Amino acid sequence: MLKLFFEYLATRRYKENDLSDITWALCNACPDFKRIFIHFFFPDLETDLIEYFERETRDDDEGDSRVDFLIRIKGDDKPFLIEVKIGDRNHHFGQYEKAYHVGKERLGYITNYSLHMSGYMTKTWEMFFDELAEQIKYIQEDDSLKLINGYSSYLQNVCGIIKFNKAMKLDGMYSLYQLMVELNKLINRSEEDFILDLYSDKNGNRNGVQGLYFRIDYTTEKIAPTWAWIGIYYNREKPLICISFSKDEGWGKPVYDILSESVKENGIYAASPYKEGNSYWFELSAKKHEEFETLPLQEQRELLKNFMDEVIRYPLKAFKQ
Repeated sequence: MLKLFFEYLATRRYKENDLSDITWALCNACPDFKRIFIHFFFPDLETDLIEYFERETRDDDEGDSRVDFLIRIKGDDKPFLIEVKIGDRNHHFGQYEKAYHVGKERLGYITNYSLHMSGYMTKTWEMFFDELAEQIKYIQEDDSLKLINGYSSYLQNVCGIIKFNKAMKLDGMYSLYQLMVELNKLINRSEEDFILDLYSDKNGNRNGVQGLYFRIDYTTEKIAPTWAWIGIYYNREKPLICISFSKDEGWGKPVYDILSESVKENGIYAASPYKEGNSYWFELSAKKHEEFETLPLQEQRELLKNFMDEVIRYPLKAFKQ
């Protein structure tokens, strides 16, 4: 019944301030939830020493900054801050640290989209959803369990968090939907040598083909920002997962030009790239396609990630030769 209550609540109270208010209320009502939420951002913070935990309070010198959560600890004259975002990309990096006289390490930032900001701790609501699922295993208080399970259901609905438990079958229509969700997550992440972001204005779908466009920012200055496509051709008996880079300006040209001059070779996950039409194509190898069908879900995710990473790093070989 409590879970159902939170699900109904999500249909009416789904905005950024609503989520912040409900999260704040649950933190104050449920010590177990407060501990999980605070430690998600600040693992070393002693929650028993919190003497002040407020919503949108103007507590800075000028009185014109309202961070979503402000936390004060006994014996510490500097606060900890948490900023909440749902969709809104009007960010406050630099503003809050200056207003509250704190370092970057005291500002926690949580969004419902991928956000990379050098030097800052940025998290997503899906990461917190997963953290709740992990930490709830260790909670014994029945009321806490019910409240946190209800909140998790609310959070999942408000932030559109989709979770799957079954492995994918490439010849199944529902698995096609699942594959797009999994790929969406894989093209919103940051690695040591590149950052990936979904290009949401164009989805690259047509008859028998479904995929996503995404942006690659290489940390090396030798390759300019590039847009690529990842998806599946399912208009054939054996569906084909692939990644492409077009030669068009403003799209895949930086990588396309490198591939034009490169020696083509097979990888562990990707077959040797080839030129077709105005693009270079990488296909998941036939061996890995067959393997994909036999794996459990988590290993399927890892295989897709390894395929993507191998392809994205392929152009970097040109500078190591």
